[in-house]
Amino acid sequence: MPNATQDTSFSIPLHRYGPYLDDAGLAFARTCSHDLRVSVAYFYADNDLLAEAILAFGLLSEPERRQALRDMKAKLGYGPDDEGGGSKRGGVRKAR
Repeated sequence: MPNATQDTSFSIPLHRYGPYLDDAGLAFARTCSHDLRVSVAYFYADNDLLAEAILAFGLLSEPERRQALRDMKAKLGYGPDDEGGGSKRGGVRKAR
């Protein structure tokens, strides 16, 4: 994951190449994510906003990630320990 002192902007929107990274390219995606210090999920984001959210989420500490997830789930109407279950806007799993 990028750290707070790194420039997390890229001159090329790399996540747009995600559709070309199939199972055979997963090892390549992992290598790229390691080298760029981003989550491999970044390459599979299907839009710019989601890719930006993945980068931002990666900058947070583990406790901050858990809090951000609780905040998002609360905004969607889930309780703090609700695993979603698919009844509201699709399933959301509990953060561990």
